[in-house]
Amino acid sequence: KLEADTERLAVERQLQQERLRQAAILESLPLALYHAWLDENGRLHRRFVGGDVAKIAGEDAEALSSGSLRWCDRIAEPDVSQLERRVAACTEAPITLHYRWKRANGAIVHVIDQCAPSLEGEGGWVGTLMDVTTQHALEEQLVQARKSEALGQLTGGVAHDFNNLLAAILGGVRLLESRIELGDRERKIFEHMRYAAESGAELVRRLMAF
Repeated sequence: KLEADTERLAVERQLQQERLRQAAILESLPLALYHAWLDENGRLHRRFVGGDVAKIAGEDAEALSSGSLRWCDRIAEPDVSQLERRVAACTEAPITLHYRWKRANGAIVHVIDQCAPSLEGEGGWVGTLMDVTTQHALEEQLVQARKSEALGQLTGGVAHDFNNLLAAILGGVRLLESRIELGDRERKIFEHMRYAAESGAELVRRLMAF
């Protein structure tokens, strides 16, 4: 019996340590766990049961935890009711929602909301909220970088082709000047042509530098 009790205590201690480790992980992440349900008016409510909602909601965390503020009231999307209907229609498979949430100070937070039907007999849904604002900003920077890269490739290709055309024009002007006797009027026209072509070549060099 002593050996059995010792083994049971060791298992319980290990289980407790694992729970503490999981709790520490949840507290360190921009993640909040919730239980959701519909009231008599069909409005969706969330009760936060784990994680750190303050890392997502900031100073609004206390109002959310006490129930004085409903999470859906701050969703910064044009059709919040559609998001609530999607959650209410989730009866079997989990769903993932990506939307923006507005803090009291006006800051916008990008959130991934994952919910699934509760396995408990009381019904409703269980889910997680994760702040992905930083990841969203990095994605936007990546999109802008790709746009700049594509613009650079397009500019370089156009400049290269345009430079070939200007080279042909300048070569033709020099060839004609060396083989044709030009009067003062014709020579001025050729000088204007050469100046225009050389200005175009300088523009091409600027485009290539850009």
